[in-house]
Amino acid sequence: MNKADLVNLIAARTELKKQDIHQMINAFVDIVIELVSSGRGIKLLGFGRFDRVKIKARMGRNPRTQEPLQLPERNGVRFLAGKAFKNALKQ
Repeated sequence: MNKADLVNLIAARTELKKQDIHQMINAFVDIVIELVSSGRGIKLLGFGRFDRVKIKARMGRNPRTQEPLQLPERNGVRFLAGKAFKNALKQ
């Protein structure tokens, strides 16, 4: 599913215009990226939470040449599903 499909599904369930839905999705994504990148994260009760995590430096391997290489420490993102989301997956 892509963004256009999501916009169509939301429009079918609400009386909102597709253009408004598209703007809301873009704003939501921008806010999540801004909050997570600043280290604050976002928690949506029942759905889940997005957090910034540190990924430790480690040894990796170049898949083309098989040469070992040092991968530096970096920031990553973690999504933890909420209780309602997890329960919906069990059914």
